Amino acid sequence: MKRIKSGIEGFDVLCEGGLPENATTLVSGPAGSAKSLLGLEFIYRGAKNYGETGILILVEEPRQNLYRAARRYNFEIEKLEKENKILVLDIGEIRAREDLVDFAALKTFIASAASQNKATRIVIDSLSGIGVAYSSEDVLRKEMFKFVRFLTEAGFTSILISEAPEGKLTKYDFEKFLVDGLIFLNYENVKGEYRRTLTIYKMRFTRHDPYKHPFIISRSGIEIDPEEVIF
Repeated sequence: MKRIKSGIEGFDVLCEGGLPENATTLVSGPAGSAKSLLGLEFIYRGAKNYGETGILILVEEPRQNLYRAARRYNFEIEKLEKENKILVLDIGEIRAREDLVDFAALKTFIASAASQNKATRIVIDSLSGIGVAYSSEDVLRKEMFKFVRFLTEAGFTSILISEAPEGKLTKYDFEKFLVDGLIFLNYENVKGEYRRTLTIYKMRFTRHDPYKHPFIISRSGIEIDPEEVIF
């Protein structure tokens, strides 16, 4: 199976060279665990290093906050936008006019955007802002299932970002059954020192490292140490 390299230092060796092509991966974790940065870097490295165009959908975070974060790590997001290699969709701007956005509307936005830049990578940050459009978890699960299938059939290699309440891997629990992969990021006390960690809990179509690995945020983005394991 073709691998889609993340370009994130130390990550790709944990899953046989990268994410499986056309797979949908959920990245979850508590606030401050660098979920948004991982998604941003996946889109940026794809366009910058591998010539793979991407779409980054912001559901709650304002566009200007994204640009501010990108400049901190020297990610040339705005330049790549002008070159039509990255497309940033700020759903918050739309929600301000039309209230809630559901998966059906999101599919329409994505299909239109993909026709502009032939994107193969997509990141949605985050699912929490979409979930509020549904009155029950049963309906949400049904619609999320259809949406994940749409992403696969459309040929995207996708990352969906979601908050995880304390003590849980995902927000609703059922998401992990709908996606191909689950990556959990955390910010936790390890022997008296707070460290950010990454664990791949699930990844279909590939063997993956099952251990918890520490990572740091450097001036150039995320750096994972695949040789160090936290027990």
